[in-house]
Amino acid sequence: MILFLASKLGYYDPEIGKTKPTRLDNRFGFLNHLKNSLKDTKKVVYVANDPQDKENSLRANAFFEALKLSGLEFETKCILDGHTKRLAKEILSGASLIYLAGGKVPKQIDFFNEIKLKKNLEGFNGVIVGESAGAICLAENVYNYPETESELSDPSYLTGLGFTNINIIPHFNLKNGNDYAEEKLNIMQIYKENSYRFCFYCLPNFSFIKQENDKIELFGPVYEMQNKNIKKIN
Repeated sequence: MILFLASKLGYYDPEIGKTKPTRLDNRFGFLNHLKNSLKDTKKVVYVANDPQDKENSLRANAFFEALKLSGLEFETKCILDGHTKRLAKEILSGASLIYLAGGKVPKQIDFFNEIKLKKNLEGFNGVIVGESAGAICLAENVYNYPETESELSDPSYLTGLGFTNINIIPHFNLKNGNDYAEEKLNIMQIYKENSYRFCFYCLPNFSFIKQENDKIELFGPVYEMQNKNIKKIN
């Protein structure tokens, strides 16, 4: 199993359905490494964040189109969400690439548990790409940081897939901590307080981490945060 933990792939504007997909961002070599890691292009599976999101098909098809524009045309393209969850085992079987979408961490973990994703991926020998929340949930001990004031009441610590020991903070910036968090939260201070419990790999957008067995590679700017201390490690 090869894992890619990404902050943002940069292939699609958030205004779903209003803008056209583009090829995957390659400024730090993500596309090149993805192509080199794939054994074949037989099947790609898009695993939704919110299984009931009405825009899952739009988001998935945008991702499939971005892959095609990037030179990765898959024979079979599948969406795993609320409409197809009863077929989860069949859909995941034989996948070459599995993409875990971004969104809300608790929502995603609930869906992963519902479809028994970890069990259904036992012995999986392909590539998994997690973006933002999808990358966060690849860890076993997951830190669910808030981005809005309303999310302060959400559980801070959850159990993820356990495919990596790396805990990431996506969309990171040194100025205020996160590109998307509400400024009034003082998200950097929240990170630091939790860094006594976790060692965070903080990824600005377009940075990513590749893990193959015990080998870990960092691409683009990456910061390590632990015990309230921050240092650039790549």
